Amino acid sequence: KYTRVQAISLVEKHIHENCNSADKYLPHVSQMEAIWVRETWTNDHHERGDREWTVSDPLTGAFWRMYEDTGAIITVFGDC
Repeated sequence: KYTRVQAISLVEKHIHENCNSADKYLPHVSQMEAIWVRETWTNDHHERGDREWTVSDPLTGAFWRMYEDTGAIITVFGDC
């Protein structure tokens, strides 16, 4: 449904609008990575759904999950 660039852009918008530490992550947007998984196979203390984009900031180690079906974005590790 989304491309990697679109997934990163949606997470960037989420960070900008909802993250008190946005200035910590937004300068690294061009280096963020996105991995898509059709069906998740683990539960890492966060409720997970299918059709998931994991967007990560390799410079800070922060990452977010964006779900294509619902549009929900969850901060898994980071200051948001």
